[in-house]
Amino acid sequence: MVGREAELALMNESLDGIGRGLVLRGPRGIGKTALLRAGAHLAERRGFTVLRCQGTPREHTLRYSGLHQLLRPLLADFAGLIEGERDALDVLFGIADGPRPDSPLVCRAASGLLVRAASRAPVLLVLDDLPALDPDSLRVVEYVLRHRGNTPVVVFAAGSTDPLTTGLLPRRDLPELPPDAAGTLVGAVAPRLSAVDRDVVLGLAQGNPLALAEWSRHLVEHGAPLGTCRYDLADFPARLEQDFGIARHGLPRRTARLLVLLAAYDGDIADAPGGADEFWRAAAELELTEADLRAAEQSGVVTAASDVPRFGHPLTRAVLYGTASPAERSRAHTAFADTLTADPDRVVWHRAAATLGRDDHVAARLHAIGEQARRNGAVARAATAYEWAGRLSTAGDAAAHRLGLAADAALRAGHRRHAAVLIGRARSLAEHPAAVPDLILPEYYARVLNDVPGQSVDELLRSLPELPPTHRGLAVLVAAMDVHNSGDPGGEAARIERATVRLGLAADDPLRVITLAAVAPRTHARELMPLVRRHCGRVAELATTYQMVGLGGAAESLRMVPEAEQCYRAAIVACDTENSLLEKCLSMVRHASLLALTGAFAPALTEAREACTQAERLDLTEAAVASAAIAARVHAWQGDVPAAVASLARSARLTHLARPHPATLTEVASARAALALVQGRPAEAVHALLEVAGHRTWAGHTLGDLAEAASRVGGSSAVADVVERIAADAEVFDSDLLRHLTLRARALAGDASLFDEALATPGEDRFPVEWARTRLAHGEWLRRRRRQLRARSRLAAASAVFAAAGAEPWRVRASLELRAAGGTVPSSDPERGDQLERATLTPQERLVARLAGDGLSNQDIAGRIAVSPRTVGTHLANTYAKLGIRRRSELAALLRDGTTGVR
Repeated sequence: MVGREAELALMNESLDGIGRGLVLRGPRGIGKTALLRAGAHLAERRGFTVLRCQGTPREHTLRYSGLHQLLRPLLADFAGLIEGERDALDVLFGIADGPRPDSPLVCRAASGLLVRAASRAPVLLVLDDLPALDPDSLRVVEYVLRHRGNTPVVVFAAGSTDPLTTGLLPRRDLPELPPDAAGTLVGAVAPRLSAVDRDVVLGLAQGNPLALAEWSRHLVEHGAPLGTCRYDLADFPARLEQDFGIARHGLPRRTARLLVLLAAYDGDIADAPGGADEFWRAAAELELTEADLRAAEQSGVVTAASDVPRFGHPLTRAVLYGTASPAERSRAHTAFADTLTADPDRVVWHRAAATLGRDDHVAARLHAIGEQARRNGAVARAATAYEWAGRLSTAGDAAAHRLGLAADAALRAGHRRHAAVLIGRARSLAEHPAAVPDLILPEYYARVLNDVPGQSVDELLRSLPELPPTHRGLAVLVAAMDVHNSGDPGGEAARIERATVRLGLAADDPLRVITLAAVAPRTHARELMPLVRRHCGRVAELATTYQMVGLGGAAESLRMVPEAEQCYRAAIVACDTENSLLEKCLSMVRHASLLALTGAFAPALTEAREACTQAERLDLTEAAVASAAIAARVHAWQGDVPAAVASLARSARLTHLARPHPATLTEVASARAALALVQGRPAEAVHALLEVAGHRTWAGHTLGDLAEAASRVGGSSAVADVVERIAADAEVFDSDLLRHLTLRARALAGDASLFDEALATPGEDRFPVEWARTRLAHGEWLRRRRRQLRARSRLAAASAVFAAAGAEPWRVRASLELRAAGGTVPSSDPERGDQLERATLTPQERLVARLAGDGLSNQDIAGRIAVSPRTVGTHLANTYAKLGIRRRSELAALLRDGTTGVR
């Protein structure tokens, strides 16, 4: 009983003897019957005798039909009544023959019977659908309520209206569920429904519990979102038609036609200027007038105020539209198309809704609306326009082409399941796979998201000669990404590499660069790295967001971390502009991982959390697994073990719902290892990281954790093999980070002379925490050999970096080593520390303060966290006011103290 706590409390009070009962009122589907069931359950648990009756329209004229339902369980008690009352009930129930008893006698007999029953246990009468109960039974209930005295008889009743005499029972009008409760109900009914689809249900149902539950189940079972178009209301669950379709019954034909016209209207006529005029012009086209509305007003189907008609409940519109015949709907939309002149797009939509067959002219106009919507970033509207254009297209390939565009737009809008349906429909209409080149990318995304099988690598490569030249590069790119993500179990990488070279694309074509980086990064590293660097310098100029995301992946394959981070950041900004939710979420996951690698823990955590929330909204399980793992890793680095455990558990719960690819597996293993290191379980860390050591693209960045954990358990040949492989990659890709990590690993394995060489490697400005870990390891080695002076230098420098980054476990470890080496650990200024602790900074203010304290300009901060420089200035001004400072230098000084108020 979500959102009905107040009503349940009133029922409990009545059952406790405080009240006489309760009448629940409200429209169909609002939850009256469910509340009655809940009340009856509460009563049964208290030992009540529960007697029920259900009003039905067909028995409304049958005298005492409701009383028969109520009293039948008490037939055995008839014998205990006084003679006249017993005879009256015997005749009424057909036990004996005789003249029909008069009403007062029946009332006294029923009351006496209930008193006898209540002497054994309190009694609850449950009356559902009061307006449909026969009047004679209602009179008996009213008599019982007036004459019950102190007898423990309680009445719970419900109906859209209340025919009981006023004052006999308190009334409670049930409102629509508020948004929070409505969302909770949908989550309980359909827990696997994505938040995007859940928003569709919430918008359609308008807080009606029946509609929320039925539409949620319908969406899960049929896999297509509802309400993606303003007219697409014909497909809805049978329960809603049953409960709301009664509105048309018994209305004059002209009134029914006017209601269909009202259901087909697409404007907000309650608020829009001229809305009523638009509606009545269309009505006049069908020779309908305001007089035809009166019967609907009298029946409560619509209300009218100031000439503006409205449906009594939003669901009535959906059912009226859905139960109308195609011809009725066509007439209504034609009337609007013929009379609307101010907005050409609306005319096209109405003309499309009026078309019963296929019409290439209307399809072309809808296609143009979809193109414009996509350029404007309105991808959900574009998906609907393309889909309708596909429905109206006469040629199969044209229809398939438009449905492919619709699938692509639907994916970007977050309608993952509907996109899979559209892909299937497009493939069934296409004469051969190459006939729908626009499906290549949507199918790849859908395959990654575990929805549809799509084309295999072999099918993609065989279709290349038949594809338009503009799509061949995309086809080999998709094949390459499949191989890259799967680890190439079939050995297809070389074949894709040859196919890419044969295409003859320009050397700097982004598709060629991304493809070769995915399948043959070591072979083409020398050629590709300058091209990636050049593209990253103007990444915002790339034609599409998937090229930005792909270029970020290419940079990762080539171990170019700063360039990859730059590409993903640009993709996030571009996806915001284009409303491409899918690609934004995937970019945020990778961007958060790289931020964590660079030691920017606070922004990494913020982005990982946002990515996880977004992924769960869109039902992107793979992205949710990875982002939760990234958050766990950052929490471990910050020393927040409970949060790390919770995030890792969240990731583990989601893992069984996905087929994680290597990047995701590496994130999970890295999080497990980081937590194991913090908790002093190095053997577990080694085991976790060796599981993913073969995924060299991503596993190289975990070498620092692997080497440290291995040094604590005595090392192993398997770890040594990993170090050698990563060392080879460092040379191939000229990676300062990998070179540094392999030198540190070898130093930890026994060759301590390599510590200095590792620290001399360039790159500390980009990865300060990794260099600090090397200083810590070297300082520990020096202290154990009593070289205290040099150990103190290494440990103090490491401690300062860890404090600045918020890596609390490593800071504590470095501080303890520094004290043991005879050094002095800097203590925070108590006054400033208290000042920071008292400051109530928001998470965004903390993030901006940290970046500003690290020396970034407002413009740089804005680019890093995807807000405007003006917003950054506002956050800094608020931070200064809360901290009682005036300039950046004071903020940097506070941050250097290592206090936690900002961190």
